[in-house]
Amino acid sequence: MSQNGIGYRYGLVMVNWYYTTVAFVYTALIFIFFPIYLRNNVRTMPEFLGRRFSRANQDVFAVLLLLSYIFLSLPVVFYGGAKILQIIFPLPVQDLAVAGLSINGSLFCWLVVLALVATIALMVFSVLYSPVIEHLGGIFMYFQAAASYLAVPIATVFLFGIFWRRSTPAASLTILIIGIPLGVVIGTLLGAIPVAERVPQLQGLIPILPQRVIDAYSLDNFFVQAGITQIVCSIVLIVVSLFTAPRLNGEAISLMWSRDCIRLPKDEPTRPFFQSVGLWWGVFVVASFVLVALLW
Repeated sequence: MSQNGIGYRYGLVMVNWYYTTVAFVYTALIFIFFPIYLRNNVRTMPEFLGRRFSRANQDVFAVLLLLSYIFLSLPVVFYGGAKILQIIFPLPVQDLAVAGLSINGSLFCWLVVLALVATIALMVFSVLYSPVIEHLGGIFMYFQAAASYLAVPIATVFLFGIFWRRSTPAASLTILIIGIPLGVVIGTLLGAIPVAERVPQLQGLIPILPQRVIDAYSLDNFFVQAGITQIVCSIVLIVVSLFTAPRLNGEAISLMWSRDCIRLPKDEPTRPFFQSVGLWWGVFVVASFVLVALLW
């Protein structure tokens, strides 16, 4: 099931990317994001965008997080449970997902009526949507592809917001709004989203590149598409930033990365070497790469 199932079916090379990148991700968290969050008492990611850019950025990002919960978390949970039940009961996935909904629905009897209705509505939508996962290659392929469309604009906004002072609220908001549709358009034009199979009128027009070129450079791979989308999002963000006003007040500047982020405060007490952040970060990185080498 999911990552374990893909590793078993096709080999660990399919999931090795996770173990390869985890060291870089945690390095960024330790030396870039955590110092900024702790220094400025930032509690949530939407709060960071609200203080760095504007309240509109904060609200739009909160909506994106809600959409990620609706399209990534709940459908995957119901689909995974339905696939397990399908081993016992030879019924369609959607019927088994509905059964899962009826079982879980009893857990919400203590909620207020409004919350109950909203929750049940989301769960019903997730049940109806969950069979789509099977048509898109299963949990692992669906989750990675869908997450790449969602993560690219968010990552672009955060990276520029932290490292580029000239990044503006208008540019950030633009990328948060158009980033996902832009990724879908790029995926469609490169043939990763099989629109032409369902719309015969588009056959011969999509994909826009010859199939041999797409195969040669793996342009229909979600990782490659994510990179292309991030390049386009970065260009759009830079252009919009150059024509709009930045937010350069003291709070916005304090939310940007500087060398002070990797220095301990002056009032920080001296600690033994074995309590050093650098020591345990090094141990973690070495252990990660050893694990990758063993599983390669």
